[in-house]
This record gives sequence, structure tokens and C-alpha cells, in this order.
Amino acid sequence: MIRVSATLNKKVPLPGVQYGSQGFGGSLEVEVADSASADEVKKRLHDLYAVLNAAVNAEIAALQPGNGGKSPAKAPSAQARPNGNGQHSRGNGNGRHVPATVAQVRAIHAICKDRGLNPADAVAEFGVDAPERLSVKQASELIDRLKALKTGQ
Repeated sequence: MIRVSATLNKKVPLPGVQYGSQGFGGSLEVEVADSASADEVKKRLHDLYAVLNAAVNAEIAALQPGNGGKSPAKAPSAQARPNGNGQHSRGNGNGRHVPATVAQVRAIHAICKDRGLNPADAVAEFGVDAPERLSVKQASELIDRLKALKTGQ
């Protein structure tokens, strides 16, 4: 398998703060078959950047004044992270959101692909729009459910 990864980072100036900025970013990785052509690999990389760009832009827009979010200077901390429905989730019960691991996210995408499921639909019950927004605990629960579906249990 060929691994294709993309990383995107953006900085946005903080209003009223000279030389201050807020950073936004994300990374994605997918596997492509060894038999994939160079054009197929390029398309997957292009698609990854498009997804990342849209997600990062959505996070930036949600935190801009006048958009119903908080200003970048008061962006949510790692302890309270916005989920897909605009609310803040506290993933592990101790007040800290522990995000799903890269391996968990990869597993969710792989199992969903194998079962013909849309990952966004699979995570909707947790109030998020993407597997990357799940907590470790939520991701583990979802993986168990998806595996049970896979084996017909």
C-alpha cells in the first residue's frame, strides 16, 4: 500500500492584537493500492487537501465575530472542543476531550468503506460530523459496533 498524507496549517490575525495570530490546522492520511497510477495518487492527494481546506476554513469561520461563534482570541481550549453540531463535547468524563487516535480514525474509515457506509453517517449519533471529532472512548465504541456489523452479529 502507498500512504498518501496531507497537512494544512493556516494563521489568522487576532483582532486588536498587534503581531498576534491564531493557528488552525489538520492532517489526513489514506492508503492507496500499490497498483494505483500516478494520476490516481495525485487525485487522492488533491482530494485530501480539499477536505482539509474546507474543514480548516469552517473552523476559522465558526470562530469569527458575527458568525455565532467565539472570537479567535477566545477560541475553545483542548478541554472543550466544538463538535459537529456547534456544542462543546467533553469526551472522557474528566473535563478533557481526548481525541480519537489516528489509528482509530483510520479504522473507522476502513470499516465504513468495507461496509459501504458513509463515515459522516456512522458518527452522526455522537453529535459530530467526522470520525476525527470523536473522543477516544466514542471511537472505540463505534469501532466495536462497526465490527459487529461487519461480522453479522
